[in-house]
Amino acid sequence: MDTKIQKPELTLYRELLSKHVQSLGTGVKKLPISQGVFAILDEFDFQEAVDNGPWFCQATEGGVYARAVIKGKPVYLHQWLMNSCHVGFINKTSLDCRRSNLFTLGRRGVMQNRTGKLDTSSNFKGVFKRKNEESWCTEIKDKIGKLWLGRHKSERQAALVYDAAAEILFGNHAYRNFVDEDMREARAIAQKYINRRKTRKKNIAEEGLKRYLGT
Repeated sequence: MDTKIQKPELTLYRELLSKHVQSLGTGVKKLPISQGVFAILDEFDFQEAVDNGPWFCQATEGGVYARAVIKGKPVYLHQWLMNSCHVGFINKTSLDCRRSNLFTLGRRGVMQNRTGKLDTSSNFKGVFKRKNEESWCTEIKDKIGKLWLGRHKSERQAALVYDAAAEILFGNHAYRNFVDEDMREARAIAQKYINRRKTRKKNIAEEGLKRYLGT
């Protein structure tokens, strides 16, 4: 679902993108789009992208993207480059459209790899704080639905529990807030909530079967 680009979110994205492109060195070019933002391209893709523009900045629930209308159809830059509807970003930067940063995995893989929104109460995906509460809450969404992962004293601990749950549920392509962190404690917490949901669903199924059989 498309959403209106909020000024604080866009300003933050510009800053992150500018720092990121400086670290890439040579072989890349900046493709200006609207809202004062740019996309990052390999040099060999740049001119063809310009010829098929103009490209505009558009925010969705998944991030900030470059979008154009080509042959009468709206298309996102990363999808156009890879000729696929289901394209993800290895480094989670949705305007870094270098081919080495793009991958195709199918819709589920791409959805699991997405970052969180920039305008939430936390800097970490899956973490938020409710009004008038001191603790940080964690939850994750999978094919079954939202899974509650508890309340935690620190934002960092909540993010680690999210990471652990994502790894258990989605494997190596899951988005993680941290890399190379010791998650033994967080993994145990996440597994507890995953097992609790399995038990709850099993009990519901057994109760339903009993009612059906009239026992």
